[in-house]
Amino acid sequence: MRRFKKDGGTEAGSARAAAELPSLGDDDFSEGPASREQGRLGPANDSPALRVVTIHNVFAVRFLRPPSRRELQRIEADLRAMARQTGAPIHYFALIANTAEVPSAEEREALGVFGNVVQAVAATAHMVIEGDGFRSSLQRSVVTATHLLRGQRVSCFKDLDAAALSLARLAGQDPARLAAALARGLRA
Repeated sequence: MRRFKKDGGTEAGSARAAAELPSLGDDDFSEGPASREQGRLGPANDSPALRVVTIHNVFAVRFLRPPSRRELQRIEADLRAMARQTGAPIHYFALIANTAEVPSAEEREALGVFGNVVQAVAATAHMVIEGDGFRSSLQRSVVTATHLLRGQRVSCFKDLDAAALSLARLAGQDPARLAAALARGLRA
């Protein structure tokens, strides 16, 4: 397991037992062939479907397609580890590529459970669904309504800059630097 420092970097180490929070499951997995750059995570980042980065107290994920339950379990493990090890509030950020397909019923169910995990672990949740067209606008509306109906607090945006401005205020970071770091880390 990766060990997170308060400055957003990681170091090798073992994590304490997880708190009793909602979970996608307790699958065992070993760390995949992740990039060793500072801020890159191990288990979640070995998937071609997504990219995970940390920027200080922000845990960010870019979804290129709907994630599998297994991929969400890996993200959950990294999110929980960061929350335990930083000792400070963390903020969740998701960027959904405008080319990503609409999730299946099974994927939506897993995403709903993962939303509960995010709500329990992170201080805030921000989501960007990229795109200017009708489909993207409709997806943002549906996602916002779905989260509200589940009692989950999430802020949904159409572009990274607007989301970074809101997130930076809550995370105590510079908006321009956070937006640049998110764009560089998630779109690389």
